[in-house]
Amino acid sequence: MIQVHSNNEGLNLTIYNLLREYFPSRENSKDKDILVDINDKLEIKINIDQEEILLKDKFSIKDKTKIKKDILLSLFSNVEISNEYGVLTGIRPTKLVRKLLQEKSIEETKKILEDDYLMKPSKIGELIDIVKLENNIFSNKRSNISLYFHIPFCPSICSYCSFTTYKTDKNKMDIYIDNLIKEFKSVNKEIIPTSIYIGGGTPTALDNYNLERLLYEIQNKIDINCEYTVECGRPDTIDEKKLDILKKYGVNRISINPQTMKDETLKTIGRTHSTEDILIAYNLAKDKGFIINMDLIVGLPDETIDDVNNSLEKIIELNPENITVHSLSIKNGSRLYKENKFYSTSDSFDLIKTIMAENNYFPYYLYRQKRMVDSGENIGFSKKGFECIYNSIMIEEVESILGFGVSASTKILNRKNLKFKQHLNFRDLITYNSRVEEDILMKNSLLEEL
Repeated sequence: MIQVHSNNEGLNLTIYNLLREYFPSRENSKDKDILVDINDKLEIKINIDQEEILLKDKFSIKDKTKIKKDILLSLFSNVEISNEYGVLTGIRPTKLVRKLLQEKSIEETKKILEDDYLMKPSKIGELIDIVKLENNIFSNKRSNISLYFHIPFCPSICSYCSFTTYKTDKNKMDIYIDNLIKEFKSVNKEIIPTSIYIGGGTPTALDNYNLERLLYEIQNKIDINCEYTVECGRPDTIDEKKLDILKKYGVNRISINPQTMKDETLKTIGRTHSTEDILIAYNLAKDKGFIINMDLIVGLPDETIDDVNNSLEKIIELNPENITVHSLSIKNGSRLYKENKFYSTSDSFDLIKTIMAENNYFPYYLYRQKRMVDSGENIGFSKKGFECIYNSIMIEEVESILGFGVSASTKILNRKNLKFKQHLNFRDLITYNSRVEEDILMKNSLLEEL
């Protein structure tokens, strides 16, 4: 078990997250302890498997980076630190890089990241390249606000999923779309969005009637002449009629997410489609002229590096504009967390990045999550000129986002101090449907500050 004790709760959490990343098997272990005590004299006492380490370096309780660095170097005093991210545990590592580059030269930034954060030079270079590309993307932004709509329905619940998701139900969808439209139409400001993103869940799990009436109301209220994405996600929810509806209302980007191109794994994780369904859905969408993203998850149960390589080759052969590669994240609420079945991803990403570069796909956004296998990452790869603006905006938090629907987050950016005010909609379907008026009031209150 990992335990951290000090008089600063924020520091406790910071150190706990660091140790959990480096020693994931000890998070809930009852017989392998890591105990960290920071006393009033600002001494750090580390007890690992009953062996004690005492750090007496002077430090400020506010200097969490130095504290993490000292702890890490003491635990790995004779061993190279293998994690490319060093002491960084946050989900948005590129935000730190962007901030440093705004204040320092590239060489100064590299030195700080390597010396103070213990990051590997190869990872530093990769993050700097992503930030440079994102800066080009942001220079062509249409406005300072984007829209997100959440559809919490799926044909089945995947074993790795911990989102608030419900199996498709016609009555529930009717009521939910009523309230989602009501929430959206109640916005009391004129909006010209940079991008529109409808995610989930699986938005195309909606029946044609509910999908069309939502898209109609969006088109009727705002100028949709922008990047407009719908996560189709599950190929078993895609048919020609659905794609025609999306096209009719101005959607220009979609996701078709195989996660793997191995039929046995699809069954294991609870997907209700085959690899053949993926190919059929992809070809239908390509014929309609959509820009397409495809997702791949690395670390799924019983998959080998050869399985990942095979899936990637099959996806690249289809020639989508975007490919997003996710390290498996073991979420508390997921079935996979209880089963504890996954495989190491450490060797996969080096191979993936090589293959991507050889096929002219370049990383354009990156984020991390808690409990990622082998301290991994999620990387969006794109052909040049096809980067998804919304993905970069969301990760880098460079503009306001209005969120609609269950558990959707609204973040309003104050352009003067670059700080956000945030409202999170109700997180379950029953509460959202019964109390949507409260979400509407909070959203319009935040919008007054735009």
